[in-house]
Amino acid sequence: FNLLMARANATEDMMWEVLDHAGLREAVASFPERLDHIVGDHGGMLSGGERQRLLIAMAWLRNPRILLLDEITAALDAITDRQIRASIGRLMEGRTTIIVSHRLENLVRADKIYVLEGGQILAEGSHPSLLSSCSLYQQLWEARSF
Repeated sequence: FNLLMARANATEDMMWEVLDHAGLREAVASFPERLDHIVGDHGGMLSGGERQRLLIAMAWLRNPRILLLDEITAALDAITDRQIRASIGRLMEGRTTIIVSHRLENLVRADKIYVLEGGQILAEGSHPSLLSSCSLYQQLWEARSF
């Protein structure tokens, strides 16, 4: 049902393909009812990471021209985060994408990054240019591994 909300005429093959892109195929395949498994209100029976991956699968299925991603990897462990970033990278190709994220790893490939402080734009530029020109961005980048 959740996937059909993204595209009402989606085939089962299409659903399995987007679940694969989102790294959720194995989990769904393990459910007793597979694609028909009840996940509860707002995905309450899924982990936070599974809920986010389901939303990514829905985005793949919907195939929008403009993609808005808000803290898309916030509930994911480091390994799943890396897998999802790769999937999102493929999903972003050929479309306008706006990403809101505190995890700078999600922004490295962006054409333009806006650094906000106190609700104001402090700096803008690419990842390499901000590393060399914005002390706050440099501090955030260096602190990400702790």
